[in-house]
Amino acid sequence: MRKIIGLTLIYLFILPISSFGAGQPSKSALKTEKTFKFIVIGDVQGQTEQTRKLVKEFNSLAPDFVVIVGDLIHGYENRAERVKKMWDDFDHSVEKLEVPLVTMPGNHDIWDDQSEKIYHRRYGKTTFSFDHKGAHFIILNSEVRGPDQKPIVDSQPVSITGEQLEWLTQDLAKNKDAKLKFIFLHKPLFQRRHWKEKIQPLLAEYKVNAVFSGHEHVYRKYPVIDGVHYYITGGGGWPIGEKWQGAFLHYSLVSVSGNDFKLAVIKPGAVAADDIITFEEIQKIPTVKISAIEVPRPGEQVPIEVRIVNYSESTTEATVMPKEDSAAHWNISPGPQTVTSKAKSTIKVHFSATLDSPQLAYPGPKFDVAVPHKDKGPLERTFPVPLKPFRIAQCPKTATAPAIDGKLDDNGWTGSTPLDPFYTPDTESKSKFPTEVRLARDNQNLYLSFRCREPNPAGLVTKYKERDWPMWQDDSVEIIIAPDRDRKTFYQFDFNANGAVYDAYNQKPDWNGEHTAKPGREKDAWTLEVAIRWKTLGFEKAPAPGTTMGLQIARFRNQEPKELTQWSPTYGGNQRTNQFGTLIIKD
Repeated sequence: MRKIIGLTLIYLFILPISSFGAGQPSKSALKTEKTFKFIVIGDVQGQTEQTRKLVKEFNSLAPDFVVIVGDLIHGYENRAERVKKMWDDFDHSVEKLEVPLVTMPGNHDIWDDQSEKIYHRRYGKTTFSFDHKGAHFIILNSEVRGPDQKPIVDSQPVSITGEQLEWLTQDLAKNKDAKLKFIFLHKPLFQRRHWKEKIQPLLAEYKVNAVFSGHEHVYRKYPVIDGVHYYITGGGGWPIGEKWQGAFLHYSLVSVSGNDFKLAVIKPGAVAADDIITFEEIQKIPTVKISAIEVPRPGEQVPIEVRIVNYSESTTEATVMPKEDSAAHWNISPGPQTVTSKAKSTIKVHFSATLDSPQLAYPGPKFDVAVPHKDKGPLERTFPVPLKPFRIAQCPKTATAPAIDGKLDDNGWTGSTPLDPFYTPDTESKSKFPTEVRLARDNQNLYLSFRCREPNPAGLVTKYKERDWPMWQDDSVEIIIAPDRDRKTFYQFDFNANGAVYDAYNQKPDWNGEHTAKPGREKDAWTLEVAIRWKTLGFEKAPAPGTTMGLQIARFRNQEPKELTQWSPTYGGNQRTNQFGTLIIKD
């Protein structure tokens, strides 16, 4: 059975006397041989099913222990019962781990007084050290409290200071003869000036071998400084970013032998060397910026400007070429262009594009950008050209309000045109599981109907039943409406396949709107009908014909294979209001 070292699952309502000192894991739980391996992973953030799969892989690798460098749960919740459930879900996700587990808090684990107390009750100390087979391991807490004694939320503290720095200094001095020394913390504070001036000399003096962090959802190896290796390994959740920057699902396997160690980056089902992404390479590769373009009408040309931004200190050559195997309906000219970008400069490369039909706009055009590399061959990346939002939803007035019963067979939807197809957020493909949405309205309500095609209705994920739970983790649909012209405020409604709702105003779930929803089932689909009161959307009376507002509709399919699709693709998250489509009120 797995051992969570130093963890007692008793919910006491007191804090430990001290947050510093010897802690997990206990020496008695570990052996004394001098060759061993351990796993480092960060930012699992409550991805329970994914974590369970990774635990199976960890067990097959048989490390001596596993270290999670913070952000074990998603957190940021002010209701105690929900925080407790998040922690219970995390514990269940790792319960089959067959080796000791070492944890430390991240900003998603400790964000206020209460969350700090909960973490201490469940996992004990947040700063501690332990020994294993001649090596010394130090756990630091990057979620320290500021000088005003308020918890630091969504921002990095200056560095490891005060009582924690004093403890670190003493601990390193006491263990100066350890053959290897490793330090772990959640946030990569080594990027900050204070660390470089105050902490790095201390680590160099005591010959620390490596520092591991998470927080950023990437893998990245930094230059070795005075013998100290620095790594970010925060790919335990679902990173959002580009793979070339290191944003991919991964963990790190560290193998120790004698007075040396090696690190392998492991993707599920694959192993990579530790230099798969290096800081130096990223510095040498220019940044590519492409502004969003309007969708052209048939026969119209639109310009595309590709900007090559070279932040490095050396001259770089780059070849920009339209990607041949994508966006077949787009015609891009001219062909490949090779440019030389001087240090600290920007070069603009110009193309033009035509489109056979606006109905074929997604996916948009793409460009490959290749940069020579003496060892690895050309480093090539693909950059999509984002399209400005252009989808329009007509909302006609209905003479007969649809019955909100989950059945899509009454006359209330007769004059409505379906909103489809839905696309993945990057516009690369249409949904594999089509979603059809219809709109209607009267003087009291905005009405929406959903038919979500589903080949396996028996497998629908519907964990949540109460209001304001994270319905997006179920099979669900999401409606976001931005009624103001500037789209700075928006109303969000997430309904799962059983009709349970999460509603929020500007991401504040304490707000509750007035609405009615009823789910239904068909042979190969689940259905939903929704009525939202106009006053819930900030209107004193029904909006007049011609009124426009921002609209986003998304669908989460949470059984395997999972899929997120959007009616108006945002090239990112659902709440990017500048990429919303337009809802038009009709007579």
